Amino acid sequence: MRKLLLAGVAMLGVTTAMQRTAYAQASTTPQLASPQMGTLITPNFGQSANDNNNHQAVAIQGTVANPVPGSMVIRLNGRIWSEVSVEGSTGDVNGLNKEASYNMGTYLRLYPGVSGMATNGLRWGANAEIRENFNGVGYEASPASATTSITATNAQNSSTTTGTSGLTCEQTLYVRRAFVWVAQDKIGIFRFGQGDGVSGLFDAGIGTFQNVAQGLWDGDAPGAVSGNSAPTYPWYSLQGAEYGSNKIVYLSPQFAGVDFGLDFAPNNGNGIEFQCANASQGCPSLSSSGQTNTAGTPTDNFRFRNEIQAGVRYQGVVGPASIYAFGDYIGSGVVNYTGPPLTPAALGVSGSKYNGQTQGVNAGFAAVDVTVAGLTVGAAWQGGQYNGVVDTSPKGATGANAYLIGVQYVTGPFTIGAAYYGFDSQGAVQLTGVSQRHENAFGAGGQWQITPGLQSYWEYVYGTRHQGDFNFVTQTAGSKAFNNVQSQALLVGLEVGW
Repeated sequence: MRKLLLAGVAMLGVTTAMQRTAYAQASTTPQLASPQMGTLITPNFGQSANDNNNHQAVAIQGTVANPVPGSMVIRLNGRIWSEVSVEGSTGDVNGLNKEASYNMGTYLRLYPGVSGMATNGLRWGANAEIRENFNGVGYEASPASATTSITATNAQNSSTTTGTSGLTCEQTLYVRRAFVWVAQDKIGIFRFGQGDGVSGLFDAGIGTFQNVAQGLWDGDAPGAVSGNSAPTYPWYSLQGAEYGSNKIVYLSPQFAGVDFGLDFAPNNGNGIEFQCANASQGCPSLSSSGQTNTAGTPTDNFRFRNEIQAGVRYQGVVGPASIYAFGDYIGSGVVNYTGPPLTPAALGVSGSKYNGQTQGVNAGFAAVDVTVAGLTVGAAWQGGQYNGVVDTSPKGATGANAYLIGVQYVTGPFTIGAAYYGFDSQGAVQLTGVSQRHENAFGAGGQWQITPGLQSYWEYVYGTRHQGDFNFVTQTAGSKAFNNVQSQALLVGLEVGW
């Protein structure tokens, strides 16, 4: 009885002390809250650096615990998956070289992060995404005349020797996303750093059906095919082209299911952390450049400046249907080219209008998805003045237009889905005024949540590419060979997430 009384007095003292310090922000000691474990992070759902605490103005329930006033949540989530694939692509045969149709791969991603909440309701945090890097590995016979000993040529494991474990030596870790954020429910959320803008946060893979398997044409199966034969994935969400730049992002609170977002990126680099020796090639903060390479081609004229995005999103329920829709404007300037104009003769393409001058992005991105009883049907569109993955384009180039339809069905631990998109763009800049690029892509896949933390998945992709006078295999303009290419792959894998 005496021990119980002492314990009760001690507990009362601790409780009273916590209640007192709750009113004094400066003296509050953050309490560490355990993250919710055992729930697999959905593949490609914004990537888990964008978690339920920082994805919109008000924190929502999800895979990461919500901090309470005077506390912080520290987490280190991750994913490891391994897969096998078979593929067939036009580029599998190139001269005397031929690729095998089957392969295997394993990948690691880590998601460190912290989410905190002050006693006055201010929320704050920082998140990062760390990925496994795959550098090119070369091999040669050693010595040069031998045929029985193979040595890695570009993976040193000491300062004086070259190791034979080239592949593992070349696999490194690198930072893909890194940002800090502050939020207040009635004001909104501000995010600063290298991370997703309005496109990535509003789409989150929902409108573009990147939540099927590992992402379909933005998943792993495209990595199995020959890259030059694979269609461009044009959607400006969950791609490094969008989230790789440093930016300021603001998302408003929701009003009747509607919120809006704004972001600004001064350039596509990590400017202050990368010091320019002077205004020269590769400097992230260039506003104009006359720099050319040894072939006389401009080197910085396709880099954007002062990119802005402005969008609106709706999330709501109408009768039995859940509706998710957004629209986003994307605009930018460009590094002005001040060097000598290029000529068709220099480019080797008769009739080309590309002279080195480029223009900024002026595009729209929109999608709508309707879900009833686990079945989702949706469509997306992205069009305007851009090239490739919402990149700047040559002056005089045709505009770009991408359209997508998709379907997904979820029942219990099983998900299955498919999507088709078409993409028309300028393509090869040397062929401005000569020809345009036309690409079509289909993907289907599914996943099975075997148990919390473990899932299997599969995906199949098929795509075609066409551009007159462009050799896709060798990436050269002015050629009549390989103007039409195709690629396809089937992939199955097993993933563990925590």
